Amino acid sequence: MPVYQNERFFLANGKKFKNMWQAYEEVYPTSCDIEPIIENSVFENLKGLTVDLERDYESYTIKKVFEEYSDYKINLMYSGGPDSHTIAVKARENNIQFDKTITFGESTDPQGNKFDKNLITNDIKKFFKDDPGYTYIPNNLEWLEEIHYKKQWYLTSPETGFYPAAKLLQHPIYSTDELYIHGMEKPNLMYYDKQWYLYLTHTGMTQHFHIPNSLYFTGLNDICPELAVQQARQAKNFYIKKFGTPEDKLKFIYSTMPGTDPVFIREWNNAIGRVSVEDSEHDRDQTVTHHMISDRGIQRLAQLRNAGKQHVIDDFFQSLKLLYDRHKQIDWKWPMLEPLGRIAWVLNIDTLECFPGSVVGEWTNTQ
Repeated sequence: MPVYQNERFFLANGKKFKNMWQAYEEVYPTSCDIEPIIENSVFENLKGLTVDLERDYESYTIKKVFEEYSDYKINLMYSGGPDSHTIAVKARENNIQFDKTITFGESTDPQGNKFDKNLITNDIKKFFKDDPGYTYIPNNLEWLEEIHYKKQWYLTSPETGFYPAAKLLQHPIYSTDELYIHGMEKPNLMYYDKQWYLYLTHTGMTQHFHIPNSLYFTGLNDICPELAVQQARQAKNFYIKKFGTPEDKLKFIYSTMPGTDPVFIREWNNAIGRVSVEDSEHDRDQTVTHHMISDRGIQRLAQLRNAGKQHVIDDFFQSLKLLYDRHKQIDWKWPMLEPLGRIAWVLNIDTLECFPGSVVGEWTNTQ
């Protein structure tokens, strides 16, 4: 069996592209847009699937992955957040050893930086103390310069930022013959006309979308989609218990979650089975702004500038301006930094009926 290949790509003129900007170049100079595909063949065919709210689908998934891809090295991308930490805990509980557990540092001064301290807390050090595969990669400004200080850097590194964990494909540790497992954000829920739906946007996974041999652990795969449905239903039950059934005809749920009370964030994670690192603020230190203009993003820009690399910053933003001016059909959430998310599909989490993402626009216009 070949190494795992995900079904994530953009359709442009009938062609498939992993890189969003390559897809937009394909349709340039027309006003045609591109279409995200995110495991559509799986989620369009879930009707009749049985999902047990009490079953440990995380353990099932980790065992199944190691069974099916036993001929390959399997690595975990670890951020210290509850998504990736849950995977690490489940692997430990099932006596499964990743070849490498990879953490990309955010700062060139990790010990003096609060964001990197969340990546290497005392509890994390204790957890991985005897793990031979634990691999911490400090941020390196020369490496970021090598990636970005070149013409059309976005055609090889599509994530529009200096976020190190999004540059796996450009790092020497990456191999096309290994499997990389990523945690994924909590379920995006939508309530419409008394029905609950799970949906995905391509911008919610920009960091890893283009990596062909990366597997999203939490059910966004053909190995155990039950996990995605289970967690969506758990999230729905949590929301109703906490706030009651929405009174609005249309309401997007998860967009209200980040940046709220830290106790609530932990409750939310616990409700859907996430395991948090006790001494880490990672899951309670999230931002609703684009990461380039968040505290950590501004810090990276300052480190580049202080290291005499203002030319990298200038060229980077000139490239973003070029993309902004060139592709007029894009609706932007954060102009020049992040397009508005395109929805691949919408899944009724109770009936498991799947709809194309375009219906969201239709439902929104009926309000």
